[in-house]
Amino acid sequence: MKLDAINNRIHDEIKEFDASKLYLQNEKLILPFFTLQEINSVLQAEVIAELKSRVLANDERHAKILEFLKHEDWLSVRVDGPLWFRGYDLWSDEEGAPQVNKLLEAYKATHLVVGHTVQKGGRIRPRFGNKVFLIDTGMLSSYYPQGRPSALAICGDAKFVAVYLDQQGVLPGPVGSSPQNGGPGEHPGTGDGATVPVKLAALPADRICSETTTAQP
Repeated sequence: MKLDAINNRIHDEIKEFDASKLYLQNEKLILPFFTLQEINSVLQAEVIAELKSRVLANDERHAKILEFLKHEDWLSVRVDGPLWFRGYDLWSDEEGAPQVNKLLEAYKATHLVVGHTVQKGGRIRPRFGNKVFLIDTGMLSSYYPQGRPSALAICGDAKFVAVYLDQQGVLPGPVGSSPQNGGPGEHPGTGDGATVPVKLAALPADRICSETTTAQP
């Protein structure tokens, strides 16, 4: 599937979700702050109640409910879809390297930047020869007490800088690509727990790309 097709499909799914949620609110079935899980529970209970009564209260509402409950097939929420896939974190070197190369070739790209799977130690992690960057550092502290805010600065074609509130560090490449096992003081990337050397310093945002340099081991 081409990138434009992926973006358009997810855009349409979000639009459909918003419209369905508004409809369900107007029908007094859900409240505006309900989570997806809570909406599912309410709608499943509604379907069961209708089946037990053997009478559909409203054909349109029943159809809307059944259509919403098919959301697990949406590209935007599938576990193997582009937003929720965890393979870049869980793959071994042997599993992931050929898959990553196929993806990069298919999309005529040189790197992949992915989220969703929180990285240990709250640090951005490069994998697969620095071709993949896992940037979910658990900045939502209510869920991840050990996480922290971060960003990945892309400085040209070959320079990538991990940016935190109090420091920045160039991510050197190529690096190792084994599953994460580093401690909070490491930039994980090698399979034996060794650290990837980075220069950590606090710089203004407009100077990150121009002044950060890779530290020597």
